[in-house]
Amino acid sequence: MDDKRYNKSFAIDTVAMICLLMIFILSMFAYNNYLLFHTLVEGFCIIVASLMYVMATKTYRHSNNDFLLFLGTAYLFIAYWDFLHLITYEGIDIIIIEGADIPTQLWVIARYLEACTLFIAPFFIEKSVKYRNIFLVYASITVVFTAMVFHTDIFPVCYIDGDGLTYFKIVSEYVICILTLGGALLLFRKRNSLNRITYIFLESAMVIFILSELCFTLYVDVYGIFNFIGHVLKLAAYYLIYQGIIRLGLEAPYDTIFNKLNSTMNELYEINEKLAQQQKKLEQANQQLRKNDRLRNEMLNNINHELKSPLAAIVAFTELLADEKTGPLNDMQRDYLSEIADSSKELNNRVNEIMRISKVKAGKVVLHMEPLDINELVTSMVRRIKPQFDKKGITIAVKSETELSCVMGDKEKTGQIITNLLSNALKFTPAGGAVNVQINEDAVFKMMGITIEDNGIGIASEHHQAVFQLFFQVDGTDAKEYDGSGIGLALVKSLVELQGGTVYLESTLGKGSKFSFTLPLYQPEIGTLQRKQIM
Repeated sequence: MDDKRYNKSFAIDTVAMICLLMIFILSMFAYNNYLLFHTLVEGFCIIVASLMYVMATKTYRHSNNDFLLFLGTAYLFIAYWDFLHLITYEGIDIIIIEGADIPTQLWVIARYLEACTLFIAPFFIEKSVKYRNIFLVYASITVVFTAMVFHTDIFPVCYIDGDGLTYFKIVSEYVICILTLGGALLLFRKRNSLNRITYIFLESAMVIFILSELCFTLYVDVYGIFNFIGHVLKLAAYYLIYQGIIRLGLEAPYDTIFNKLNSTMNELYEINEKLAQQQKKLEQANQQLRKNDRLRNEMLNNINHELKSPLAAIVAFTELLADEKTGPLNDMQRDYLSEIADSSKELNNRVNEIMRISKVKAGKVVLHMEPLDINELVTSMVRRIKPQFDKKGITIAVKSETELSCVMGDKEKTGQIITNLLSNALKFTPAGGAVNVQINEDAVFKMMGITIEDNGIGIASEHHQAVFQLFFQVDGTDAKEYDGSGIGLALVKSLVELQGGTVYLESTLGKGSKFSFTLPLYQPEIGTLQRKQIM
């Protein structure tokens, strides 16, 4: 803490000593060559004003500071008037003008413009401004007053050689002081919207500017002591304005960016914390799901083992009884045995489906991937199930639209897929309906597509994804008009995806369904036989 106080005190003392040294040097210049002193002071102020414009426009993209943009643009035109004042000053002889009136007029215009700028600027601390509009306004004022000074006698006389300042010049200086004081008061009201150091510099500059203008109401000779003091105070005011603009234009934007960066990092940290918590909850939920899935698979396996043995015994004894070697049967007994046999076969099929889906879910399916003639396989599966279609009065037809018919797949699993989809179409298509099986090739993606389309009851759009879920049944009513376990389509989807294909459904309720699945085309360069176990 003591070191900070010492450093701060040392910095203040250093600045004070530099200021005193500068005043002494300027005094020596003024004493020996006032014209050089005046040129140095005005030149410094012109450079500072020009730098303010460059800084305001070049940093606006980062700072987005309309207050700074307004000040910078205005001071560019103030620099223009100060430059005209400098080159027309008595003794410079760049633009030869008789007397000191025109340089004084140019001075008054510059100060009026500066005072109005300082009065208006605080309004743009919290309001937006368009650069083009500011530039056009100040440019228009500049053109009009330049014409008034150099081409007309409209602008009032400000200095009379031998007599000194005119009443208009003195009154103008007081008006300029009042406008600047008003700007200082407005800036004080907006101080909380500015950087504290920037506010102190700008407010101090305005106070010194007022003192400078008061000095310019007292001189008689343009080389007099009050003119000298006024220029020194103007130099100090511009230095303070420059310091304030430097902090506002360069340091403040980076401070803002740094603060925003810190805020963003804190927000990201909080988000990461929340994500970590959510990830932990998600992992716990996934673990529970995996546990439930494992328990379900174990339950299905247990059910299979528990059902398989008694079911085999039922089938065996039913066949023994039907053989009549154990004794003659009447017609009613034969019908009962036939019902038992049919029900046993149906139950056996259900158990087999459960066993297959259990193996898939447990990752214990072994695929024998080999080239398959898909046309031959589809035709064989259709021929096998066609008697059931004929019995129900449903027509079935196969159409192939590809010359190639060789796919890479597991013959048994692919046959199961086709059988399940055909059984599904048979179940949900009424008597008199039609089922079409179509085979087509997608050469671009090197896939073979098989489509089974019926004109049955159809499936509502909200169930298109759900039908492939395990145990989901479209007919969810208690009446159960259509028998089923809700395993067939889930098994189809799993077996298709295990072989590298995709299954699709297009269906409209009451109009029918179209199930399609794809299998990869056989590519000789890959090989002829693959044995793949899905773990």
